[in-house]
Amino acid sequence: MSKDVPSIQELKDLCLKKGVYVGLDTIISRMAIYPTKLLLYTPLRPMQVMFVWLILQLVACYIITQGGYYAVMGGIILFQAAIILDHADGQMARFYGGESVLALYVDQLYHNITNPLFILSLSHVAGIFRIGVIMVAIYLFNRVI
Repeated sequence: MSKDVPSIQELKDLCLKKGVYVGLDTIISRMAIYPTKLLLYTPLRPMQVMFVWLILQLVACYIITQGGYYAVMGGIILFQAAIILDHADGQMARFYGGESVLALYVDQLYHNITNPLFILSLSHVAGIFRIGVIMVAIYLFNRVI
């Protein structure tokens, strides 16, 4: 084990600040500690991990649009795994002390692409695409306000 990579408990103390996470994010951030520890052994940096979760979420949306029970469930599971990676990249940034405005901006930009796409993918498969478009409009309206 490398001396540079802290223990799980040290990572929790560093990355899981009280009051930062609410609701389901609390559970996901705790789950993300383990992939964070593994990613710290790799040469990947937080922005690279951010790009990986973007690609995974785009692929998940494509898989969902293929229809069928297994495709939809597989896509949802892949999308959720990417959300865990999203938390891991933030924890990596805290560990490296590299939290930046650019990274926060890119993270929000990626969310504004993938979250509506996820809604549209599910509504396409369900055959209620118009409702999906309305939900995306409401989502984006709430992001602006």
